[in-house]
Amino acid sequence: MKKILVILIAVIAVAALAVLIVSVLAPLPQEDAPDMKETTPAPTGVNTEKAEPEQAPDFTVYDDNNAPISLSMMQGKVTVVNFWATWCGYCVVEMPEFEQAYKTYGDEVNFMMVDLISGAETPEKAKQFIEENGYTFPVYYDNDQDAYAKYSLTSIPRTLIIAPDGTLLREYKGAMNKTTLYSIIEAALSKAD
Repeated sequence: MKKILVILIAVIAVAALAVLIVSVLAPLPQEDAPDMKETTPAPTGVNTEKAEPEQAPDFTVYDDNNAPISLSMMQGKVTVVNFWATWCGYCVVEMPEFEQAYKTYGDEVNFMMVDLISGAETPEKAKQFIEENGYTFPVYYDNDQDAYAKYSLTSIPRTLIIAPDGTLLREYKGAMNKTTLYSIIEAALSKAD
C-alpha cells in the first residue's frame, strides 16, 4: 500500500511539473486575436520568393496621428511590411532586428511595421510597447483590420517585401533573424536597381 501511495504521489508530482513547464513555455495568450496564431520562428519559417511577382494587395492603416496611410503610397522604394502584435512572442523577439534594419536601410527602404489591432490589442498598448523599447521605425495601426483581411492573416509574424512598382517580391512567415532580414532586403534592392 505504501509503495502504491509513493508511486501515486510521484505521478502527481510529475504531472504537476509537466503542467508548469507547458504553461511557462507556451506561446503568449492569444485572446487579442482569436483567429490568429504565432508562426514558428526561423529557421522553420517559410520564405517564399514569388516566381511571378504580382501586385501587392493595397491596404489602409493609420499612423500615430490617426491619418490614413496606404501601401500604395509607399511606391517608389522597396517596402518592408511586417505584421505584428504585442501578444506575439516571436514578433517581439524579431523587433530589434527590424529596428537595426531600419537604421541601416531607412533612407533606401520604406518600413511599415503594422500592428494588428483587435480585442485587447490597442494602438495605446502598442505605442507604450514601442516607447518602452525605444524603437524608432514607423508603426502603423490596422484599426479597421483592412491589412488583416487583404492578406488573409492567420498567423504572425509575417513580412512582405514589396518592389518599388508595388509588386510583391517575397513573403516570409515566421520570425526572422538578422541574416535573413538583411539578405531579403539586399536582394530586393538589387532587383530595384
